[in-house]
Amino acid sequence: MNKTYLHSSTMSDVFLCGTKKDAYIEKHRGTKPGSELILERENEVLQQLNGVVGPRVIKFNEVNKILTMTKIGTHDLSDVLHDLPIDSIPILTYKFFEDLNKIHERGFVHRDIKPGNIMVKVDNRGVYDYAGIVDFGMTLRSNKKQNEPLAIGGTKPYTHPTQSSKEFKETRTNPGQDWFAAARTVSHLLVGGSSPSFEALIKKGDGAEASNLIKLAFNRCFGSRKNDTKPLLDLLLFSVKPESESQSELMPLLHMGTNAFESLQIYSGTYWNTKNKQISFQDSSRHRPKRHDVLLIVDNTESMQSEIEFLKRQFDEIAELVKGRIDLRIDLWSLGDYSDGGKSSITPLGQRMRSDTFQQCVGDMQASVEQNDEAEAYEVALQLAYLAQPIYWNPREATKRTIILVGDSYAHGWLDREYSPWGPVVSKARGKFDKATQQRAPADPKIKKLYDDFTRRHQVYMTKDTEISEREAHSSAFKTVQWRDTKIKEKGGHVYVDGELHKNRPNYRKAIERCVEQKNAIIHTIGIGENKVSSSFLKFVAMFGQGTYTHVGNGELIIALKGIFSSVDAKIFHDLEKETLELNPTTQALNSITTFVIDSMSED
Repeated sequence: MNKTYLHSSTMSDVFLCGTKKDAYIEKHRGTKPGSELILERENEVLQQLNGVVGPRVIKFNEVNKILTMTKIGTHDLSDVLHDLPIDSIPILTYKFFEDLNKIHERGFVHRDIKPGNIMVKVDNRGVYDYAGIVDFGMTLRSNKKQNEPLAIGGTKPYTHPTQSSKEFKETRTNPGQDWFAAARTVSHLLVGGSSPSFEALIKKGDGAEASNLIKLAFNRCFGSRKNDTKPLLDLLLFSVKPESESQSELMPLLHMGTNAFESLQIYSGTYWNTKNKQISFQDSSRHRPKRHDVLLIVDNTESMQSEIEFLKRQFDEIAELVKGRIDLRIDLWSLGDYSDGGKSSITPLGQRMRSDTFQQCVGDMQASVEQNDEAEAYEVALQLAYLAQPIYWNPREATKRTIILVGDSYAHGWLDREYSPWGPVVSKARGKFDKATQQRAPADPKIKKLYDDFTRRHQVYMTKDTEISEREAHSSAFKTVQWRDTKIKEKGGHVYVDGELHKNRPNYRKAIERCVEQKNAIIHTIGIGENKVSSSFLKFVAMFGQGTYTHVGNGELIIALKGIFSSVDAKIFHDLEKETLELNPTTQALNSITTFVIDSMSED
């Protein structure tokens, strides 16, 4: 059974389990004392809702406090806030309010409504539908005192103050608390930006500036139906005024929320068009932190153990670097080799993780996969990265997309011939040499530019001596039986592999090209160890992946990862580079990444 991290906090750890066809969610208690009570409460609520709203409970392990439930959607609204098509807002709001109304009709107040708890469906078309509301751990019966253990809490700026302060623990729950949070959630969708920037906007001029932006965006989104849905606008504008935070306004919020939902009935049974869509329409979308979706593929064989252990100890440096400064999402895959038992060589460990969840995920990673030969299934990892059906890596739309390969090996197929695949590349870049005429043919302009740019960025790795030594290492490895690929070609030229999505082994070159062309991703590689065949392969991937290659020594993997993660923002990268060189003046782990960032600034 696959188990992939989705979210980690002191309250709970959330995992995606099962297969692509039969996926489900497991929620485990967190490290905070009493967090098991949150799971027990969520189980009880979901059992009573019985799938009418939210996930359906599959089972609840009373002993280990593990809640297993159905999977809803693919992304939450905080993931895709700026990927929402402008014409999706009215329909999405209606469906969201309809679910919230059902919760209230069944006698509950959710009490943790926020973008992170509203799920949508995303595929290669983008955000195409609403999915539902999740996370019912704070949910209580309506008109019930909030004096249960861990019942006080919430998330600013969405949670109503009457449920986030201990002074209100004797106050009874009210659906108005949810309508306040729902209004602020929709307001955030309309104005865009990060949660901290949205909170700061609300506080400016008693919400006057936020009100103006909400009105403008509302009129654009609702167009000719803006008058029909004016009750919704009234709710949104009231929610950003200071007086809405008073306990005395909970009943008015309830009435306004109900009226807003009624006004949205005109959108019942409708869907938004996923073609010719306008995204990032929000005024504050231009000022949000840079977005970076990363697929990190780590060779998890035993030879990588020391570097992975060091990464576990130092990863808090990455979390601190990007916190609040880069909108980072990370998928982590463990890379091994083909097995004879029908098990896939790729193990997804985490999906769309923020830095804190990624830190927890890395902490659980073990470099223990047995290494049968020098080659590893890089080609399978790259194939799964670009696939659109089924989707294994599902980055957001308006984001920088990066694939990082970390390892000390090479793909199957790299040693198919005695002569290195670099030979034809160099020949095309320089022009094929004709011995008879002692002249070179014209260079291939596309390959020449790719090769020249890569050589300029990687002068220390692309010397003549390095080229010769790697060519000799390739030839020697080809001749050395124990280093060669143990999977051989069958009739028809295909290599059959067990346990993978496709029975034929992928072509690593085509997989690289499709990651760039179809997934619009850049591929960076990080080499570890002294295997020259590996470094030659990883440089090849980085060049055709239009990224960088970095060779790291002991303890330098963390430096290279920090550099690549922050490469989307030149200022943050410059701060990192300055700090790194002060602490490690001899390191070269950032050299090629620095040139890449400078080049990216010129292109932008």
